[in-house]
Amino acid sequence: MKILSAAAIALLLLAGCSTTPDPTPSHPTWCNKDPKKEPHFHDCNGNLYLPGHEPEECIPEEPPEPVVQKPVEPPKPDPIVGTYKNFRTKPSVLVNVFRVYQDNGAGFNSGIDYRWERDGNVYRFYPKGRGREKQRFVLKYQSIRGEPNILTVPDANSSWQDLTTEGLKLSDNPEYQFDLYKVQCRGRCFTQRKDSEGNYLYQPKLKGGWRLKQLDPLPGWKCFNVGRRLNDETHYYSAYGYYGDAPNTADSLVECEAICEQALLNKFETVGEGNCSDYKP
Repeated sequence: MKILSAAAIALLLLAGCSTTPDPTPSHPTWCNKDPKKEPHFHDCNGNLYLPGHEPEECIPEEPPEPVVQKPVEPPKPDPIVGTYKNFRTKPSVLVNVFRVYQDNGAGFNSGIDYRWERDGNVYRFYPKGRGREKQRFVLKYQSIRGEPNILTVPDANSSWQDLTTEGLKLSDNPEYQFDLYKVQCRGRCFTQRKDSEGNYLYQPKLKGGWRLKQLDPLPGWKCFNVGRRLNDETHYYSAYGYYGDAPNTADSLVECEAICEQALLNKFETVGEGNCSDYKP
């Protein structure tokens, strides 16, 4: 291939343009006096080449294909995360909403009172803000058709030794809402009765020992929808029985109002004035 010097190329351009009319579609545009339209020569090792006539080593490499970054998928939530309808059989019969969050929080009905840690195939639950030595209970998660999804695992380090509970998973969303009504009060809606000498009255616990009798319900007991209660730090008391096993939960408001009085009788042996005000026989 013949290499043209810069001087020779300049002479050729001048000679060509001296006899060439103004640019037309039939004439090369490089004869135009407009420097913006003059031909572009590639300089390779001090020599000029017309485009397409460079030696192979002077042809620039094609730019690499752009690297497409795949979106980073967030980590999958732990299997135990979700909303459960929980059934406690010991030390007393209770139905609760149990919510387990991905950020290691958990709680019954509304508040986030516990934190959890996974330990192999079990989950250990501790009171919020307390150390590991205060372990309350241990749960196992399973996904077997027709079987409960969570159930308690006996553990010598648990402070709730008598706890026996199991739960059905309703949703992988820990803030899933559904209807579950419970006879409750907001705040401390009872007084503690004393005998004639000013001593508190007691009753036996299930396994020996004694328990304070809370016999006088104050106004405020009614049906609350705990299945739609989220992140409520208010303390609620539930009407589970000391004197019987009547249910204190229902799937609808009408059903809950129908069991309200009996639930209070099972807890206090009296309904108390102004309670179950929404109850219609």
